[in-house]
Amino acid sequence: MESEHDSSCWRRVASEVTAAGRSRVDVINAVHEHCGISLLRAHRIAFGYTLKEVSDSLKTILREHGTPSDGPAHQRVSSWEKGLDIPTSHYMDALCELYRTRPDRLGFGRDYSKADVGMARRRFLRAAAVGTIVATHPSKTEKTDGERCEDSDQVTVEKLEELVHRRGYRMYISDPADFVSSCVADIAAAQRLLLTDRSSDAQRRAHRVVARNAGFVANRLTDVADAPDTVNWWRIAVQAARRAEDTSTEAWILGHFADAHSCFGQSLASGLGLAQSAQGVERSRLSSAAVFGYLAEAGVQARLGRSREAIDAVRQADRMWSALPSTAKVEDGVRLPEYLLRWHQSNALTVIGRHQWANTLRRRAMELPLSVKDDDGRTLLVLDQAASLFHAGELDRACWTVKHAWNKLPVPFRTGQVPRTTSRLMARISPADASTREVCDLRDFLFAQGVHPFISVQA
Repeated sequence: MESEHDSSCWRRVASEVTAAGRSRVDVINAVHEHCGISLLRAHRIAFGYTLKEVSDSLKTILREHGTPSDGPAHQRVSSWEKGLDIPTSHYMDALCELYRTRPDRLGFGRDYSKADVGMARRRFLRAAAVGTIVATHPSKTEKTDGERCEDSDQVTVEKLEELVHRRGYRMYISDPADFVSSCVADIAAAQRLLLTDRSSDAQRRAHRVVARNAGFVANRLTDVADAPDTVNWWRIAVQAARRAEDTSTEAWILGHFADAHSCFGQSLASGLGLAQSAQGVERSRLSSAAVFGYLAEAGVQARLGRSREAIDAVRQADRMWSALPSTAKVEDGVRLPEYLLRWHQSNALTVIGRHQWANTLRRRAMELPLSVKDDDGRTLLVLDQAASLFHAGELDRACWTVKHAWNKLPVPFRTGQVPRTTSRLMARISPADASTREVCDLRDFLFAQGVHPFISVQA
């Protein structure tokens, strides 16, 4: 998910947040979160440097430190900012001196000095997001591979299949950290089964367990983490589904991977391709995964500004969903209950400004039982409701709605999708409305919540 806003947007956001009297740290975070650029690049924008000025400054700093160096070329600085390379230790030290900060605030590593519960939770989720699964070798107290029989391995696969099936029912209602940790544990168990030769059936089933769990992890991280933290999990899920030769699971993963592109607002062309792939993986039969492929396409098309195509996808999903059997509509994390159908339809329609239609579908979504239990999803629906109120000019109600949503929001969801959506919502407020007392009060409230709202900046 590599796309980001252009340099004019970076400068506009930096200028606006600075003009609002905010600190340089606020400017850095605002540019980073709104424009989708790295923290290192956000620092350069906030300080007002060009790439060449950074290159020259680093050369001066290194000379003052007595480190013989010609300094990095500006192309190398750019590669650091794009995440294509990592500065060596002496360059890292010089960067920290230039920006008067430390490596983790430039996007390299993390600060482990604070024993803070909220930070610990975010560190865990980010660690899970790395997507590297290490399969441990059997301990000395375990039986050797030769002493294990295939039947016992089959039982283990069956147990893992049972666990992943039950887990799907809790995907949208569990604490993200607890949910992700249980998925990762089962992925590791499945990976252990794949270390040695097994029957082809056991291999496929173990790969399916990995695919489902990795897809669950990616879905939850899409809600509470950043785009770079999720992409490896999506890739693991797709690869495992293909190794399992499970087209149904593959289609489900591709559709949700496409939707993640919409959630982050990045690499939308790639997201469109994934959505259309999800629609066609199971060509021979109607499936919930294919329907979700059209919902994902609706979200992508809406964010590309293609209203007609988004509406066509919304309607196609509706027609296909109506033809699905009831077994394809259960709330198991893989199939498509009505709540998710209405959620995605209303969201796409809100993005393209079809508010009356969106309001009807959103009300239906919020009437359904899963809405009450899905804290993150319900909050995002409420923010879409606020967008409709802003569009209608009901500023007081809109601002109250946003504040109320944030006041009720559980701590695990105060990072990720909700702050991103809130920021985009504020970005679409017209310049005239941005100067009103209600909106100014809301902006201050959101800053206090750690959200960086951008008034009159193009989303």
